Amino acid sequence: MSSSKPSSQSPEDSSQPCNGQSLKRMARAGLAWLEKNYEKVNALNVFPVPDGDTGTNMLLTMRSAYKEIANSDEKNIGRVAQLIYNGALMGARGNSGVILSQLWRGFSAAIDSSETLDVQLLVRGLQEATRTAYRAVQEPVEGTILTVSREVAEAAEIAASENADVRYVMDQIVRQGWDAVKRTPQMLAVLREAGVVDSGGCGLVYVLEGMQKALNGESLDIEADNERAAQLQSALAPQDELGYGYDVQFLIKGQGLDVEKVRADIEAMGDSTLVVGDSNLIKVHVQSTIRGFLSAMVLNREFC
Repeated sequence: MSSSKPSSQSPEDSSQPCNGQSLKRMARAGLAWLEKNYEKVNALNVFPVPDGDTGTNMLLTMRSAYKEIANSDEKNIGRVAQLIYNGALMGARGNSGVILSQLWRGFSAAIDSSETLDVQLLVRGLQEATRTAYRAVQEPVEGTILTVSREVAEAAEIAASENADVRYVMDQIVRQGWDAVKRTPQMLAVLREAGVVDSGGCGLVYVLEGMQKALNGESLDIEADNERAAQLQSALAPQDELGYGYDVQFLIKGQGLDVEKVRADIEAMGDSTLVVGDSNLIKVHVQSTIRGFLSAMVLNREFC
């Protein structure tokens, strides 16, 4: 498990450019802070399926994302962001993890091969992250991680017009993120009835808050714990079909893949469907009974 220690670091020097190694430290801290708080996120999980694994899914996704850059000395922030996205997509778990991977996808696309990050590029990255995440969901629902990501991007734009310090903008992002999370029950009845806030939005702000802590010089170290990682994986073992069904997740690799065609086919096979990717790699998440999913696969031979 991760632990928060008294800071032995100095805050990032705002006079120095935020480069790939800066983003690496921030991603590490985002992972560490989520790892410290993921059980709180699990306890909030009632939407879209009340299976109590949103925090675990997001944590495993961020673990996979960070693994791609853990040993990297790359200083180009655009390349580091792309590696983070690649890792997040490959290891995305559940709806929340897939959406988190798409936030990284949009962010990395916006900053592309940029050497360093300033507040204006940060704003563009967050805006594209939000657009990409919304596009990934067939029927976007407000009061979720999508809403939180959108309000975070809006707050970043306002903050960037006030101050050119990335630390200031991150402070405003986190403040607005928590405010948006608190208001999610006002937008989504199932949250209001359960007396909780949105779990995915909460998980996202924990990641952002960890990144903010890194910028402010706090040390959030991650202890290598393979046994704990195995426990997290086993916690996501398939549920009985009489419960919430199974999380069916897989990757499709090839050339000239049609994401929209695959999405349409998969949506006919189960619920809580997310299909994301490009012409070379597609990530599929669908919640269904195994019997129902396999039957649909057999009937829809064009998919195979």
